[in-house]
Amino acid sequence: MNKSHTQVDLDVALSVLGTCGGPYGRTLNTGADPVLVEAVGAALADRLREHELDVLVIWDSSDEAVLAHTVANRLEVRVARAFEESGLLFLDQDLVPGARAALLATVWASPRRLSSLALLAGVKRASVVVAAAVFGTAWLATEQDVPTLWLAEEER
Repeated sequence: MNKSHTQVDLDVALSVLGTCGGPYGRTLNTGADPVLVEAVGAALADRLREHELDVLVIWDSSDEAVLAHTVANRLEVRVARAFEESGLLFLDQDLVPGARAALLATVWASPRRLSSLALLAGVKRASVVVAAAVFGTAWLATEQDVPTLWLAEEER
């Protein structure tokens, strides 16, 4: 099966960007090339568009923020950043009750990172409709509480 021009470009972008180690596991190396990050963000936004989102919820890290900025700009939605302080989880802004939220990551490094973020968004009364990532992981393909999507399998 031949890949479309768009898919070949996405494959090249993901290959060049690759992943690097972060404090919570692997993450997309968004510092490698801003043009390629835009291409990846555009592809992810296209996949998320059908969910009619109001907000993207991310963990507060530089790579997640760069990706979220690109995706949110294309979807014309807000970004809420989650952070942990003294063992407590916070969002940098209030969510509108009932807001349709996507949990977004470059790579969901662990089930705990995803479930913690989903719980926090739920406590803030958002409706989590999808969890999305650039790179999928084996555990993400198992049954989750929300639908999941990703662009490519995580490189090893």
